[in-house]
Amino acid sequence: MKNSFFQLILGLSAYLFAFVPVASSQTMIRDTLQIRFPNTAGLNSQVYINRVEDARGGEFAGINSSVVGEYETNHLFFFPVDQLICTPDHLAREIKSLGGESTDSDIPEINLKITSFKFSDRSGLFSAAYILNSSFGVYDSSGSFLGELVYEETVYKPPVFSKKIKSFKRILADWTDQFQKDLADVARGEHVNVMPTGFRPELYSGKNLNMFGGISTAVMFNSTIVDADLYFSRREAAPFFLRSGKVLRYRKENDFESIGFSLINDYMIRRFHSRWVFQGNMQLFFGLNRWNDLDEVDHRLYDAVQGDLCLKQGVYYNMRDQSSLTFGIGLIEDLNYIFSKGLRFDAGVFFQVGVKL
Repeated sequence: MKNSFFQLILGLSAYLFAFVPVASSQTMIRDTLQIRFPNTAGLNSQVYINRVEDARGGEFAGINSSVVGEYETNHLFFFPVDQLICTPDHLAREIKSLGGESTDSDIPEINLKITSFKFSDRSGLFSAAYILNSSFGVYDSSGSFLGELVYEETVYKPPVFSKKIKSFKRILADWTDQFQKDLADVARGEHVNVMPTGFRPELYSGKNLNMFGGISTAVMFNSTIVDADLYFSRREAAPFFLRSGKVLRYRKENDFESIGFSLINDYMIRRFHSRWVFQGNMQLFFGLNRWNDLDEVDHRLYDAVQGDLCLKQGVYYNMRDQSSLTFGIGLIEDLNYIFSKGLRFDAGVFFQVGVKL
């Protein structure tokens, strides 16, 4: 009986450490999410797509040319497994199928170059969303460059839970309708009068993902704040867009100083010029305090922490589609809570300098 028990334990151990990892490594197909382009046969006759080149490269090259997104999930709570989002056929063929028939001489003929096409998601309180970022070079039948189309199709989601595949299908359906309309406008030259939102007349050769880093100093009635910001942003496809990032905050007052870490940091950005944007921030911080008056005041343990809700509104120099230095100036409103001080409101002005890479 004793030997049987140890044999059972040995067998379970062998299963957990040998079979389960191997089984997990074989779940690539089972954990692949396949999404299909909507049936648009009645809508795709406005333009004929002669040739599509998939120039995404990197992780989407070769045999992965049908992959349009990737996530990492945990199998059995322990084993990381790549979860791929794929189209049924190579992406270039799927895009080509969105065009009309070549036998129709009344529709213009174009060629496309796919420079990006990727599903992802974004965390945040108000900016949490599933996203499709894509960009295409558009050429006429002779190979002359007509322009570039840039998209950021978004479905906002609850911060905790939403159905991923349903959201991606909705995004793809909305994107397909807009893409076909924009292709027809660009092919016929109608973008000269009514430019699609994400249209660029010049050929872009820069990065599809930019990093922003900045330092801002805020002078308020009762305190001084220094923030170090960091966030990543894909190319802009509309005048208004949302982003999220991380902030490290230093706060100085007469009787204490603190270090705070952002729990929420949402950016709401409106571009009104190729070089200038209006930006609003909503930030929530958890901070640790260091008191300077311990010889005079007996602070309790709960005075070691603080909560901080902050709003910012400013105008920033931020060149579209280019790496550059950035700077901005604006107003800041702050609601701070420490147990011994209670809830306090403060306001002031801030100035920020940074870099966009």
